[in-house]
Amino acid sequence: MDAMTDVQISHGPTYTMKVTGTCVQPGLQFSTTSHDFGACFVARPDLPVQSVVLKLTNGDVKDIRSHFCNVLPCVAV
Repeated sequence: MDAMTDVQISHGPTYTMKVTGTCVQPGLQFSTTSHDFGACFVARPDLPVQSVVLKLTNGDVKDIRSHFCNVLPCVAV
């Protein structure tokens, strides 16, 4: 599957990205599907860190843990 998407940087340029991949629909449930962090600045290390917990629940029969733990910190719950 190929898809084109535009990524708009607030008060900055727009980038067009091509996303390519193949998949099957997993049995994942997300604790939320969107979150607005508001204005976040990344220019200074002394600014407070904005974060939110996103809980993924695997309702599938296959283990997905190994795929996500290669790129994200994983915590078993």
